[in-house]
Amino acid sequence: MRPVDASHCLDHQLPETEASPVGLICPHCKRDLYTRTPEGPLRAFWEEQPGAYSLDGKPCWVYRLDWRDYSIRSLFPADASSECSPAYLASLAAKTAQALLRAVAPAESANATRQE
Repeated sequence: MRPVDASHCLDHQLPETEASPVGLICPHCKRDLYTRTPEGPLRAFWEEQPGAYSLDGKPCWVYRLDWRDYSIRSLFPADASSECSPAYLASLAAKTAQALLRAVAPAESANATRQE
C-alpha cells in the first residue's frame, strides 16, 4: 500500500493532494492518469538513495510508481511516519536480526555443552 504523508511530486514540484486509484498524487499526474492511461504492469518501490536531505541532515526518500510508458516520483519528508519507509524497514530488520540472535544463542550454548 502506498504511504500517506505530506509528499511532493518531483516531476511537477507540487504537493500530492489529489486522490486516485494509486494513492495521493499531484493534480497534473491525476490529469495524465485519467486522460492517457499508462500501459503495462504497475511497479511500486522506494528508490535506494535519498532524493534530498532535510535542513537537519535527515534523508528524504523517493517512492516511485512505474508503468512501461509513465512514472510518478514522490518525495517524502524526513519526518514522514510511514511504516513503509526505508528507514523504518531498516530499523525493523535490525530489531528482527537482534531478536533472532538472542533466540539462537541459548540453543548454540546448549549444543556446545552437549559436545563437550
